[in-house]
Amino acid sequence: AYLELRLAALLHDIAKPHCLSFDKNGVHFYGHDKSGADISKQILQRFKYSGKISNLVCKLILNHMKLKTAGKQGEKISDKNLKKIILAWQSELDTYLELVNADNICHAQEYAMPKQIPQLKKRINLLKKDLTKAEFPVRGKDILDSFKLKPGKQVGELLNKSKEIWLDNPAWGKHKILKYLKYEEGKMEINESKVTKKVREGVIKAYDLGEDLVQAVGRITREIISTSKEEDLSSKEKVQKLVNEALEGAKQGIKTAQPSTEDFMKKASRSIGDAVKVAAPKVAHFAQEALKGIYEGAKDVYESKKGEKKED
Repeated sequence: AYLELRLAALLHDIAKPHCLSFDKNGVHFYGHDKSGADISKQILQRFKYSGKISNLVCKLILNHMKLKTAGKQGEKISDKNLKKIILAWQSELDTYLELVNADNICHAQEYAMPKQIPQLKKRINLLKKDLTKAEFPVRGKDILDSFKLKPGKQVGELLNKSKEIWLDNPAWGKHKILKYLKYEEGKMEINESKVTKKVREGVIKAYDLGEDLVQAVGRITREIISTSKEEDLSSKEKVQKLVNEALEGAKQGIKTAQPSTEDFMKKASRSIGDAVKVAAPKVAHFAQEALKGIYEGAKDVYESKKGEKKED
């Protein structure tokens, strides 16, 4: 792809004059990457370059700014996003990195990033080994069969989403990825209880507001108990069901908010238990059984998390 690299290097900033703007912070060229790709496509078509060459050159130009926020040594980009880049560029990855590196070292000294791509290449080489060990298990046919679809754009979109799930959970197999994808897409019937939903939404809201999540779980559980009907808490089985549903809500909420899951679940279990105790006399008779349910539920959470790598 040497020709494509040279053409992309020649044309990558061609739209800067069209995108020039000024403000109190200085000179800017917002959107020159996208505009540059559009202009370059017209130029390449005019000079009768093939669609294959034109497509790669425009892809290079469109993406040449993507790593500018990755840090001077690439320290600000996650392994997950690097994996996305590897999968997106495949055999043209070296061409893309060569263009970005050339652009990085040609800036003024205060903006130059000569170490970024060399450092990223080291990480990429390690990640490539991981990707070859764990091949993405979902195919287009799996999406067609699972979602009962006909070939079309939606299949590609769902395949990309399943790849995102796999990048977050590389140990997951095909069936688990598809099950989670269905959950995310709302294609699977989810029997989520009101307790689970309220705790989940409460945890996410508390996280957004910067509140203590463990205290939030306890507070929400107390609110649920205080507004529950007497018959809903009339047996140890019903109290334990409430506890388990609250734990499930905490698990789902924390998965979205994403602090340290295991530590949070331990503390959340205690907080739910305290809420059950404080709600006496409404549930005092079943507090001991409920606490047993809390720790059994928490144990299930930890075990299922450890067992994810073994599934599929």
